[in-house]
Amino acid sequence: MKLNFEYSHHELIPDLTTEPAWAGKIKRFSQLDQESFVVAEVTHRCLNFLGKPDQFIILSSHGSSQTDFLFAHSNKISPSYFVHTLPNVRSLAFSSLTAWEGPVFCFSQGKHSLVRCLNEIALVHHGVKTLILNLNKVDGIYYCDFYKIGKAQGNGLVLERSETKSSDEYLLDDFTFRKELELKSLVQIKDDLIIRK
Repeated sequence: MKLNFEYSHHELIPDLTTEPAWAGKIKRFSQLDQESFVVAEVTHRCLNFLGKPDQFIILSSHGSSQTDFLFAHSNKISPSYFVHTLPNVRSLAFSSLTAWEGPVFCFSQGKHSLVRCLNEIALVHHGVKTLILNLNKVDGIYYCDFYKIGKAQGNGLVLERSETKSSDEYLLDDFTFRKELELKSLVQIKDDLIIRK
């Protein structure tokens, strides 16, 4: 089984000192947590890339968000301030900028969220044009990436899944996958799941 595949990778440290170009499109944008702010910024930059998918998937390696994760492990009774942190609110930043009204899914599988999501799409959603948002923070830098699965335009890649069954023993983590995708013409995600340029 083969699927067309495109990606747009972005690295940024959010500038919270100046009002963003998209501020007028999101009510109370100043209450967004950093992850939601980054989603809005990268969505604004990628409007021409995004196209019109059938479904939108947000990958969240920390569950709802890093902000909630830190609060849950702080032993405090209540957060010191309330911000928009849940995936549905994170998708609000995306939806407000794109006028998206279709289905939104959240997929959380720790550091393997993207790789497992690609495997799921190859198995189950192979006829559906899918837009995936993957957001990770490493050493203070946000890596916010969009992946389009479906009909590619221009120089698309191919996501290929064989019919053989494989285990998850050899499974790239999301950050390694991202780096491998930039460097190689062939990335083996699992025994039976590869991406070719």
